[in-house]
Amino acid sequence: MQYIGIDIAKNSFVVAFPKGKGYITSTYKNDRNGITIFLGQLDKSLHHCVLEATGNYDALLVEMLLESDLSVSVINPKQIKHFSKVMLSVTKTDKVDAQLIALYGSKMEPKPYKMASASIQALKQQKTLLAQLKKQLTMSYNLLESFNVLPKVDDLALKMLNQNIDYLEEQIARLEEENYKELYERISSIKGIGDRTTMELIVSTGGGKHFQTAKQFSKYVGLAPI
Repeated sequence: MQYIGIDIAKNSFVVAFPKGKGYITSTYKNDRNGITIFLGQLDKSLHHCVLEATGNYDALLVEMLLESDLSVSVINPKQIKHFSKVMLSVTKTDKVDAQLIALYGSKMEPKPYKMASASIQALKQQKTLLAQLKKQLTMSYNLLESFNVLPKVDDLALKMLNQNIDYLEEQIARLEEENYKELYERISSIKGIGDRTTMELIVSTGGGKHFQTAKQFSKYVGLAPI
């Protein structure tokens, strides 16, 4: 098995292909055309791609790799960071990072990534939206408080602000209860676990399906000492 390292950016990605005792690197556009060109150079019986989780920038590449029946591992960036320290890597460029990721793959042999279910992918997007709506709601609360200390508040401005607050509260409540309602209620019932942490836990565990044991999960989130 040959491990191919990929360093992802918004508009492009750098790939490190093993060659002899080293690597050769190539850069591709991070769009369907660029990814298609990259996929044309891979052999699913030989190659295993490795990349860091980068939020939304890696989503299309990972999806197209899996659709092509190619092995891919998506690694927590902290793991690559710790690995670079072990390897005494100090140079920081896209090409060096891609080579380091490829080396990590050959040394650690990470497990293939499993695409999250459609409901988990939807929940992840809803989580992002929920965070933004809560920020807007906090800003609206602050604005309302600042209006209330004025000698005279404009009726239209106050009415529209209160309507906006009602709308945001309604949307937030709907998002919080939309998916995995039973699991959401069970996790959020734990003392000290709030709405945001509950959503994070559901997304990171794939609704409880990504891990067979608690130990696997604690290692994934970085709570285990080893």
